[in-house]
Amino acid sequence: MNEPQLANMRQFSSGQVLLRFVLRLTIFCVFASLSAAGFRVMLPTFLTLSVLSCVIAAAFRREAIFGHALTHWDEAAGCGALACLIAELPLNS
Repeated sequence: MNEPQLANMRQFSSGQVLLRFVLRLTIFCVFASLSAAGFRVMLPTFLTLSVLSCVIAAAFRREAIFGHALTHWDEAAGCGALACLIAELPLNS
């Protein structure tokens, strides 16, 4: 038996994914700067949570990991790389 296919699942263009990534990063920077724990602690935390949400979204949407256009997988990789980079920066104390 054939499995029913999802009707016209909307694919995002690479430009839309980049815009979503930049907007998400901007919102995280604003919230991290307002937090009591400090920007240096909260931004990697927010980015890690973003990685989890992007991976879940990509799995539910069944997006290809190495596709021709950017997907939630690529956004998760970018957020994860930024989180690791910020977490490894030396403190200025």
